[in-house]
Amino acid sequence: MRKRLAMIACCLLTCNLFAADKRIPGAAVYQVIGRSLTWASGVNQNFILDVISPATGMCVSVQNNDVSTHTYTLNAFETSDLNLVSYAAVTGKWNSIPVSPGVSGSTVANSVDQFYVNTSGAAHVTLVFAGGSGAGTADLLISQTPNFCGGGVGTNGCNKSISNIVPTAGNAIVVPAPATGLFIHVCAYHTSGQVTASGTITWANGTAGACTVLGATLWQGVATTGNPSDSLAVAAPSQLFQTTVAAQPLCGSNNPGTGANHVFSASYAIF
Repeated sequence: MRKRLAMIACCLLTCNLFAADKRIPGAAVYQVIGRSLTWASGVNQNFILDVISPATGMCVSVQNNDVSTHTYTLNAFETSDLNLVSYAAVTGKWNSIPVSPGVSGSTVANSVDQFYVNTSGAAHVTLVFAGGSGAGTADLLISQTPNFCGGGVGTNGCNKSISNIVPTAGNAIVVPAPATGLFIHVCAYHTSGQVTASGTITWANGTAGACTVLGATLWQGVATTGNPSDSLAVAAPSQLFQTTVAAQPLCGSNNPGTGANHVFSASYAIF
């Protein structure tokens, strides 16, 4: 009897441990992850989705149906293993991928926020929502597209390029601020420089026309002593990310790395 009770307890514990995984099968361009999901429970799950193509991305829409603002985090992970359809028990088999404009969400009452996940090369993607609270509800939806959320860079692709030096453990303007009402759209980037300690490569909005104080994080990579460069690209007319505040520069930062200054290069368009 004790052995049977122990087995039952173990099964219940296992079920609770992996209850956060929610499989959303069937690759589709447009897909509903869930409607009227309670922020405190239904939103806080690991949603495992299929990717329609290894050359696409995913636009995630968070519709807050509540009369109050809700804050949360959204992290994304990918695998190229077609047979891997669980996350919570095997997190080490999933690779973290960037979320633009950042993993910190704050969706005001009766409004929608969108996040872009570059799922290039993935077979499955897990969207991990955490930190939501309260009895209000939200609708979670995705559209699979290589062109960010609501507009790529156009048929000419990223037709501009630039390189600037960013001091290690500091910030600097990489792409100067465009004119009023215009944004910077980035298709590819490369950073390089000899470093003696790892640093986070950050691309961010500028504020007040400068990069003294960074605005929202747009994309992050990493530079290490063994691999001091970081790069990522997509095929035009797609884009990786864009500035989310008009007429502000695109900033680069390498913190808290130590060593030589870093060269930040970008292929971009302005519109």
